[in-house]
Amino acid sequence: MLKQKHVLCIISAILLFFALTPVRGFASTTMHLTCQDVHVKEGQSFYVTLKTEGNPGLMGFKFTAAYDDTVLNAPQVRAAGITKNGSLDSSIGVAEGTAFDVLWTNTFGVSGDDVLLELGFTVAEHAADTVIKIIFSAPDTFTESWETVEVEPLEIKVLIESAPENENKQTSGSTSVSENVTQTPATGSETENSTGQPAFPYLSKTERDFAEDIFRNNEPEAIQKAIDSALRQVESDTVENVSSDKRAEFVQAFENELKQASVPFSSITDQLSVDDALSVIIAVKDAVAAPDTDTTAPEGSVNGESAEPSSEKTERFPKWAIAVLSAGCVLLAAFAVWIFVKKKK
Repeated sequence: MLKQKHVLCIISAILLFFALTPVRGFASTTMHLTCQDVHVKEGQSFYVTLKTEGNPGLMGFKFTAAYDDTVLNAPQVRAAGITKNGSLDSSIGVAEGTAFDVLWTNTFGVSGDDVLLELGFTVAEHAADTVIKIIFSAPDTFTESWETVEVEPLEIKVLIESAPENENKQTSGSTSVSENVTQTPATGSETENSTGQPAFPYLSKTERDFAEDIFRNNEPEAIQKAIDSALRQVESDTVENVSSDKRAEFVQAFENELKQASVPFSSITDQLSVDDALSVIIAVKDAVAAPDTDTTAPEGSVNGESAEPSSEKTERFPKWAIAVLSAGCVLLAAFAVWIFVKKKK
């Protein structure tokens, strides 16, 4: 039969083991978020694309998007890249004031840098330049191993140009959307510029120039054919789902196919990054599909009331519980050692 001191030693060892093992729950890593500044006009709708740098394998996150509601309105959230899988939800339609929360969880970690998601807004009339602030909640941003992911706050500049009085203004109604896109901003169809071409308001000025050049120099059928051909070459079903390692090949295939069937235009592969070129192709694709596309958001979309309620965050051991358990185990271990020493005396 074991003596009392032996039992106390075994208990102390067990308690110390459990006290130390949860320490990994407090580990943290860092990730950066990038987004290009936006150039838009009064009354236009646009999207900003958030991209990750140094993604350690996100399995969930929560951030707050803060904006000036006297300048920007009709906020929207749509999944892209990393958030194509999992459960994406927001407090749009529930939150009051000038901010809303965005939450995402998945059943496994998603590694590698990619687009995180897209945020959409509509610019008010007579608006001035503004910023959109993205602030992550560290306790709610984590990896598959429950490491906390620290993300530096991000400010996105929205530079607004005054629209001429005779320029086409947006009218009420939903914009057209393409396949695998949850929904575009709810107010206004895509604005056209003075030439009658889509204005591509959610692109940067440089990207917009390339998009307008492609759209102006090619028939819609030729553009769609080039997209379909390039998708077959990289074995992807949609442009949005082209994998990171195939994007450069897709962009090059699209450009080669289009140049064979049309007059020359500025090369996007020579003058834009792969991600920027892909954004241009997506914008042109949406413009081509707009007249004939069903505006009904697909099931499970994340836009306001049309989205199905998100399931609760994937169950995990809360960090406060880990802290309490660790502290309790250490105290019990210390108490057991104290009893052992006292008995020995």
